[in-house]
Amino acid sequence: MDRKWPFDASVLMAVAFAVCGSLTATAAFAAEPWPARSVRVIVPHPAGGSVDAVARIVIRKLADVLGKPFIVENRGGANGNIGAAAAASAPSDGYKALAVATLNRTAILPEAATLAERGMPKFEAVGWTALLGPAGLAPETIGTITRIVNEFLVTDEGKSALLNFGMEPLGGTPEDLAGFMASELTKWRPVAEKLTPE
Repeated sequence: MDRKWPFDASVLMAVAFAVCGSLTATAAFAAEPWPARSVRVIVPHPAGGSVDAVARIVIRKLADVLGKPFIVENRGGANGNIGAAAAASAPSDGYKALAVATLNRTAILPEAATLAERGMPKFEAVGWTALLGPAGLAPETIGTITRIVNEFLVTDEGKSALLNFGMEPLGGTPEDLAGFMASELTKWRPVAEKLTPE
């Protein structure tokens, strides 16, 4: 059976945060600057967990900078797949959107040796959290969100907020995230296929 996502990233430990918008944006929908009204952000996990908490920190920064309310809509269930599906099928007007073991030592446990250092140089299993939008999201909207979140992630406030939840801020471009997601699919597909019942 061919699956778009052959594994569930939510079961992995979150140690990095990346941001991107839709990678297939084709047209700007708004004649008015975005956002002109409140934005609903779907978090595919229940309220109170680390993904929800980090999403709220980043969303609060977007609201502060852009001067419009960003409203969290928790849609937990099916290990995040219900919320992910809702975000993927949302209108591409920019008013509803979705809310990563490492090869290098982590700032969270700098004294802990990696498996690569212990003789398994190709072993890497990392959880990750990303900010995504539906296909067709305006490039201007993607650029605005990417800029604000990336700027926040390099501040002491942003770093501290994520480290409190065991995450390391990463940031980057939509293209960076697309490449990372593609590599994760390639890496984990064989594992998922072995674990998937016939």
